[in-house]
This record gives sequence, structure tokens and C-alpha cells, in this order.
Amino acid sequence: MNSDTSYLRPRKRKEKDPFCSAGVLVSTLKDAREILSNLGNGTEKTVSMLIATCVYKQVGKTNIAVVAPVLGAPMAAMILEMLIAKEIDQFLYVGSAGSISDVIGVGDILLVKGAFCQEGTSKHYGGGFDEKTDGTKSFLKQMECFLQNRSISFTTGDVVSTDAPYRETPYFIEKYQKKGAIGVEMEVSALYRVAQYYGKKICALLCISDTIRKKGWQGGFTSVAYRDGNRQMTDVISSWISFVEEKEI
Repeated sequence: MNSDTSYLRPRKRKEKDPFCSAGVLVSTLKDAREILSNLGNGTEKTVSMLIATCVYKQVGKTNIAVVAPVLGAPMAAMILEMLIAKEIDQFLYVGSAGSISDVIGVGDILLVKGAFCQEGTSKHYGGGFDEKTDGTKSFLKQMECFLQNRSISFTTGDVVSTDAPYRETPYFIEKYQKKGAIGVEMEVSALYRVAQYYGKKICALLCISDTIRKKGWQGGFTSVAYRDGNRQMTDVISSWISFVEEKEI
């Protein structure tokens, strides 16, 4: 047995399991339900995946796997491992982030180019603590073109992923501002690292839910701006899923 081979592996796709052209990991059940609802009345199969729910949704001639809730780096990595074992090759993560830069505010959509690691999962996939891992370049470019063609306003930039949202200190924020990060969240660095480890395509789309500046933290989860921005993001994800089926990217 290879010294880098894990003893524990996820269950492989069985013949009865739907073959999926893409996997969508979503941070909240509410957003996952909106995405699925927007896709219409295609056949659905629901299964448990750890403490999350995976819905295999028929879209045209293919299926999409939509999984939620996905919270934190360890869970995100485990879910991604399980979907990869189902022979899925491309993934989109949909979630939220806090802004640590004046270039983005509550309700804005962020396409994540890369993520700095401040979580403990990435090191098990060859990543280093404080190291930045980028999403798949070709997939990011495709998503940029997709958003632009639909006149969706968005910002492309880096984030820092943390295991400890209640320890976002002035030192922590200033450190990653200097490194060029414009947002902070909990999952993307691990997702990008796991996908890179297995040679799969991935990118992440986030809606800004709150802001952190020198003057302090300001929440925006209940604001009209966040509600509208998040709805626009879930709507465009549903359109992207239909695009995947049509174009088989």
C-alpha cells in the first residue's frame, strides 16, 4: 500500500447512482432549495451525506448533485471527497463571506480566485498553512464570461479561510489585507486544495454578508442588500447549471 494512500475512502459510485456532470456545494439549505426550485420539475433523488443532504437533480439529459449545508473546512473536504468518489469532475461552491476591503460591500458577489489557508484541513492534501491555493484557472475564466454575458456585477479576488471566525482580530485582518485578500470565510481554501489534489475543476462564488474594518464588525445578514445580492447569486447559479447541461463544459 502506498504510504500516501488513505485506509478510509468514500464509497464509489454504484451503477444505480446517477451520473452527474457537476457538483454544487452550498453553505445553507435555504440557498440550496432556491437553486433547486429555480431548476423546475426534473426528477430528484435525495440521499444523506454526512449531516448534509445531497439532491441529485435531473437537468435536461444529465444530473447535478446539490449538497447542503456545507460548513467549515473539514466538512467541505469530506463532502468533496464523497462527490469525487461519485465520478464528478467539476464543482462549484456557493456561500457567503465577510468583506475586509473597501472594494466590496454587503450584497456584492465575489468570484474567488484564490484562498489563503488558516484552517487545518489543507495540510493533509499537500497544502501549507498560510499558503494560497487558486481555483481552476480555466473554470474561473468560464465563470467570468458567464457572469459578464448575463450582465451580473461581480468582483474577482482572494479570500482567507479560517477555522475560527470569532478570532478575526485586528492583527489577523491587517495581515491578510496586506497579502491582498478582500474577504474572509471558512471553506474555500480546503475545497480548492482537495480539488487540486485530485485534479478536479473548481471555483467558488460568494455573496458578501458582513464587513470588517478598523472601526469594527458590521453585520449585513438581515439587510435588503444581502437578501437581493444573495438571490441574484442563487438565480445565476441555477442558470449556470442549465448552461452546464447544454454546453457540457
